[in-house]
Amino acid sequence: MYLFQVTGIADQKSVANFGFGLVNNEREEGFLWLCEKLNQVRISLSILPPSVVITDKEAALKTALSVTFPDAQQQLCIYHINANVRGKISSRWHNPNTSESASPIEEDDTSEQYTGEVDLRARAETQKEAESAEASSELPPLEDTADGMFEAWKRVVYALNESDFFSRWSTMVSTYKAHLNHILRYISDEYMPFREQWAACYLRRYRNFGQRVNSPVETAHKDVKSFLLSGQGDLLHLHNALLAMLSKKEREYDEKASIEMMRQRREYMNRNWLGDLPLRLSYVAIDLIAKQYRFAAAAILANEKNPTLRPCEHTFSQQYGLPCSHQILPFLRAEVPLPKGLCHPRWWLQKPLVRFMHSTEGNLTNLYLQDVEEPLLRIRDPDIVTNLRGRPRKPVNGKLEVPKELKKAGTVGQRALTSTPAHTPRSTPIPLARPSPRRTRPASKPSARRTLSQSELEMQRRPPSLSQTPLPSIESSDTHTNASKRGTRSRRGRGGRRE
Repeated sequence: MYLFQVTGIADQKSVANFGFGLVNNEREEGFLWLCEKLNQVRISLSILPPSVVITDKEAALKTALSVTFPDAQQQLCIYHINANVRGKISSRWHNPNTSESASPIEEDDTSEQYTGEVDLRARAETQKEAESAEASSELPPLEDTADGMFEAWKRVVYALNESDFFSRWSTMVSTYKAHLNHILRYISDEYMPFREQWAACYLRRYRNFGQRVNSPVETAHKDVKSFLLSGQGDLLHLHNALLAMLSKKEREYDEKASIEMMRQRREYMNRNWLGDLPLRLSYVAIDLIAKQYRFAAAAILANEKNPTLRPCEHTFSQQYGLPCSHQILPFLRAEVPLPKGLCHPRWWLQKPLVRFMHSTEGNLTNLYLQDVEEPLLRIRDPDIVTNLRGRPRKPVNGKLEVPKELKKAGTVGQRALTSTPAHTPRSTPIPLARPSPRRTRPASKPSARRTLSQSELEMQRRPPSLSQTPLPSIESSDTHTNASKRGTRSRRGRGGRRE
């Protein structure tokens, strides 16, 4: 049987296990059963549904998640995508100008080359690349090599806005379309329809806390295997191994949280703008806030009286749940430390979540929940949206229509590819064919028993001499309108108007 694990990332970038399950197949019905059982447990514990789910490109699992959690944004693991593209470049590379061909990338002939510890390190490097991606208007020129083509692909993946995304793809196509059209066609057909599930410019809109790979699942598999003596044990042996692993994970998390609460790092000592946040938030959160602080401090140094920043896109706060440079700037000018309330409870070192308490009455031990602040934590801030026009109300988890700028190289090459498109097309799902509604009859007139308005009551009170023209009714107005459309009897004759 297959072990199904649901994991996440804690505030310390450690793995958090949420659920386990056993299934005898990896088809859609098996994944759907697991997701339904997981959802039942979630509802019984009054836990909010997930807002982001990261998976590989498994069609059966994605379908089951769409049915069980329709409001969750599904994201694809960027490590798997990069590995597949790198493997395709390695196996199909050919440059007619040189004799270079057939696997120019060392030890990376397939997309599944990494295994074990090497695989986890590669996933960690991919996650680090995604976190350190920055917008850059001036990039070094691309080399006409396999490594240069893969570098061009990473520029497309980590572009921070849609205009850079389209322009970098156009640059990649124009550079390599002459002799590598088959690789570009593979990328366009295989991944561009799912671009809103892996491109950084789209994922910044969702609260994923910067996570881009599904390496926590691989790490959790490795931890479970370390507690199993063999792969042929019974369910009791697996149950005891999972309990031992969870107990070890809990101890490690508590120890690391205690260290971060007691030890303040030297670079953040005596920072008045931080206050006591270094002892109340995790190290990862403080590093992210410090990066935004540097943007705000640079704006104050440039113009102390009227500091200005580039327009806020609200993507940092929406993605990480932390204050951005625009929110930090007023506190710096007022010389007031940042409050803890600006940070999402996920980053707090002391989380007032639900605790399981034991009470003993006679020979019975009852398990109950005790937490006063827990209902207040269920109230979430609304998502920050800057532009509602044309944006889908629900997450886009299916295939999208690929615009002309992202089509295969044969189509894209006919246009000017080195320039940024004048209009960035909006990513919209492929609409289904629906019959257009037609109005077969005019709207029914209002009920005669309705309450009359004040003007109608005054008209009824007036003597007949004052009310010279009665108010036209809805029926008479419709009749007059229809008659004007049909024309008079003299105009209905064949041959036009009669004199």
